[in-house]
Amino acid sequence: MDNLEVLQYISGFHQYVLDKPVHITFASKSLCDLTGLCQDEIVCDNADLYINSVHPVDRKAYSEFIEKLSEKEQTLTLDYRIVCKDGTVKYVQDTVTSQRGEDGVLVGVSTLCDITALKSENESLRFLNDSVTFGF
Repeated sequence: MDNLEVLQYISGFHQYVLDKPVHITFASKSLCDLTGLCQDEIVCDNADLYINSVHPVDRKAYSEFIEKLSEKEQTLTLDYRIVCKDGTVKYVQDTVTSQRGEDGVLVGVSTLCDITALKSENESLRFLNDSVTFGF
């Protein structure tokens, strides 16, 4: 199995060019499966098409996240929602490591994990905590 085949199975793996214009240069099968999009709907040489999948309420935070990653080599994580092609909303945790390549281009490698079940459990527990009174 070559490196490209291995990357296909890393949760939500994708690769950005973080220099202007920011854009995704590689989208794994697992990212496509998570979003319901095909590679042609994510990968583009002159625009970040993925941002269209980010929930409208979370786009500002996502844009600031990408902007911060573009400043220097670093690793950052952000939780946000995506709207899948079928209209379902999923919570994801995006961890991106940015590195400057030998050619001087700042590249970000990302793993995207679906944390919808975790967020749903937390919401249920918070609801119980808010609605159940303790004491007499």
